[in-house]
Amino acid sequence: MHACAPLLQEPTSSGKINQDQEYPALLKGEKVLRKVKPDALLPAYHRAKITEVVEIPCEQRRYQNDDPQLAGRRYDAQSRICSEIVKETGVDINLTCSKTNTLTIVLTGQPDKVVAAKRSLIAELQQQINVPPPAVQGSVITITGKREGVIEAAAELQRIHEEAKLCKTIPVRVKRSQHRLVFGPRGSGLAEILGETGVSVELPTDPTSEEIILRGKPEDLGRALTMVYERAESSTVEEIHCPNRFHKLLIGKRGSALNELVSGYERVHIEFGEHQDKILLEGPPEEVGFVMERLKSRIAELEASVAMGKIRVDPKYFRHIVGRQGATILKWRENKVQIHLPSFEKGDHLAADEIVIEGDPQGV
Repeated sequence: MHACAPLLQEPTSSGKINQDQEYPALLKGEKVLRKVKPDALLPAYHRAKITEVVEIPCEQRRYQNDDPQLAGRRYDAQSRICSEIVKETGVDINLTCSKTNTLTIVLTGQPDKVVAAKRSLIAELQQQINVPPPAVQGSVITITGKREGVIEAAAELQRIHEEAKLCKTIPVRVKRSQHRLVFGPRGSGLAEILGETGVSVELPTDPTSEEIILRGKPEDLGRALTMVYERAESSTVEEIHCPNRFHKLLIGKRGSALNELVSGYERVHIEFGEHQDKILLEGPPEEVGFVMERLKSRIAELEASVAMGKIRVDPKYFRHIVGRQGATILKWRENKVQIHLPSFEKGDHLAADEIVIEGDPQGV
């Protein structure tokens, strides 16, 4: 047998040199001691901040924008209260309102400050007397707060309840078109009647009902009923039949003809029915009567002086009727005649092959 050559050999001195060059030994780091001065200031310590969320449901909010007359003032009161709490506690306060009118308050700051701000916000923004809304079938009023205050509030509510038992309810029938006159701009009519008589006026939610409900003391209902009728009859609505083709003639260029008709009776509002043969007048009864007589007289003049005729023409000949750059139609206008072609727009009552000729009877 042949002797096997050794597989492992001792590394030569030259091999050690190459290995040291390719893989040098790491240097041992020297420890560096930092000298601290005895009087050196320590880094500032900041206390951790927390975030807390408070939600106040719609029925428990003290400042709500349900009354448009007080919306601005209520919003200002809520903002002022939050600003004062921010100054006192240094807590960041963010307010958001959901679709259900629930107020969400986000508080961020030091723990003890957040607790204080939360306590103040609940006391100021959350009403302590919870009255169930009309949509909820409930008759329990909840009062929260200090014992003395709760007892006092309960006694006051009981007194109001006893007085309410003496109130009577009467229904009144008023034309549906006059309900908005009783309501007034932004509910000012209802607020005026309640403020002067103490009687609440409830308008029907049913769009077909004409019944208005008055609630209050028997001795005040008569005066409130008089105010309701006065507001309802403060304006009237009248309708006049007028062919739609006369509307633009009654209005005139930039409303000049219409301004002449209502001169002296600017409180009368006139509405021309779109694609309808009628005109609506609204305003004080005595003024509406005068303007209506003027309109009827003017309509009679137009019916006597403006004739109208209709002819049917194949639409392929319309371009010949119009002429180059409208030359033919302009020529006919010299005879005080207007040519109306179908526009094919929504609301146009003309047939596709119908042409209307309107103007001076002889020219037509």
